[in-house]
Amino acid sequence: MTTVLAFGAFDGLHEGHAHFLGEASALGDRLIVALATDDAIRSLKRHEPRYTFEERRGSLRLLPTIDDIVASDASGNFSVIDDVHPDMIAIGYDQGELDAALKVWMTLNRQVPVMYIKSHEPERFKSSLILMV
Repeated sequence: MTTVLAFGAFDGLHEGHAHFLGEASALGDRLIVALATDDAIRSLKRHEPRYTFEERRGSLRLLPTIDDIVASDASGNFSVIDDVHPDMIAIGYDQGELDAALKVWMTLNRQVPVMYIKSHEPERFKSSLILMV
């Protein structure tokens, strides 16, 4: 059984997220989402989350492509990788900071293949565009 781990905040679930998670799910037999905590969103995105962790988890549970949802660590910690033991990690086209932090973590810990999911109409389905206030 191939386990795929995908990271994200999913703070306002939209079609781009559904595409990303569907593509990530297709990479293996089991998809686990490492969902950013409210504190992580505050730290990484420098704003309050629009939806609480529990609200975001509830929205993600509605997607049939996801098998489990776990809270992600603070940036750079990645103990969730040791907890989940994924066969691969899926990251989105716009997760450059995550990609860089994973590469650093893997040089000090263990290597896990990283698969890059292409964008799905990024000019329309990108959180920073959809959720502008």
